[in-house]
Amino acid sequence: MQNQSVINSNRTKGGKIANRFLVGIFLIFVLLFTFSATYAKQEAPKVEINGVGVYSSISYAEKVKTWVDVDAFFHVLKESYELDKQGKNLIFKNETIPVKNHENGIVAEVKDLAEVIDATQMTKDKNGSIYFLVLPEGTVKITPVIPQMGEHWTNPQEDILIMENDDPVYKTIYGVYEGKLVFIEQMISQKYFVEGKSFVNFAGMKGLPSPAIDHTNIEFVPTGHEGYTMPHYDIHHYFITPEEQEQIGLGGENSHH
Repeated sequence: MQNQSVINSNRTKGGKIANRFLVGIFLIFVLLFTFSATYAKQEAPKVEINGVGVYSSISYAEKVKTWVDVDAFFHVLKESYELDKQGKNLIFKNETIPVKNHENGIVAEVKDLAEVIDATQMTKDKNGSIYFLVLPEGTVKITPVIPQMGEHWTNPQEDILIMENDDPVYKTIYGVYEGKLVFIEQMISQKYFVEGKSFVNFAGMKGLPSPAIDHTNIEFVPTGHEGYTMPHYDIHHYFITPEEQEQIGLGGENSHH
């Protein structure tokens, strides 16, 4: 009987050890599954700056973060950057963000990139696509969404050129819809066309990534409109198709342009 008790005791201990082992294996499986679901590398989403693609084989996405090839990003941005001596931080215009080595390159997280370049906006679509809107420093929104156009942004200090008799010329207005650049515009008084006056070297997208112009509308506004009441020409250079333009702001505010 004593031997049988020893045998039963050993079996009980062995069963407990086996159960603990199985529980341990289960917990490890759960942790690995959670880690892989959270951080597993996925196909890199589309990344754009002002509609210009940032293409690289080393950019990639995780469940919660997107990492972008730093060299490719700054090449599209038309800017240069530096790394600290350890190669662990990127320095741009006296601002610093962390970076990491990946597949013989350097990557940074998209939110950090948006912060270090002081992006006007950064949006992420449902499909994971990332869009950096980068407008000139000092540019501010001056209108809400206007149907078939979008929001209007400009730099009051740089882009409104006052001519004689306080007759302004709007050198550059940036059209934005859902965080994306859709057009640039100039507004020039009719009298300057009548006088044959020339305007040269408007900055436009100078120094910034810019997509190809899809089409241009030159429209005469004989009675002007809110914000620019004299007869003038609105010159819109659109980066989207006319069909896409027609879909902007449907059901929204009435257009005043």
